[in-house]
Amino acid sequence: MIKITYQGFSEDSIKSPSLNDSAIAMLIIIFEEVVIKCREQSITEVNLHASEFIQEKTSAIPDFNIRIVNTKKSDRELWKGIFTAGNKSFTIHAEI
Repeated sequence: MIKITYQGFSEDSIKSPSLNDSAIAMLIIIFEEVVIKCREQSITEVNLHASEFIQEKTSAIPDFNIRIVNTKKSDRELWKGIFTAGNKSFTIHAEI
């Protein structure tokens, strides 16, 4: 298992309604799982939908589109997760 150090995460609360804690927790879990799989397969960008994950994880976030991108800067591996659903938007930034 890898350790992900979060540089921060932000919710666009100006443009979208707030996400509840359970939705944020599920987005973080999905982000971690996808980053691990991408690293194992040397994938640098992936576009998914919440429906591609098991129901238990997506009940709080059924309509989210998910985009996860790896940008390497020097010796740092940076990942960005962008989650959107209608007028809701949530972004996670992480360094591994």
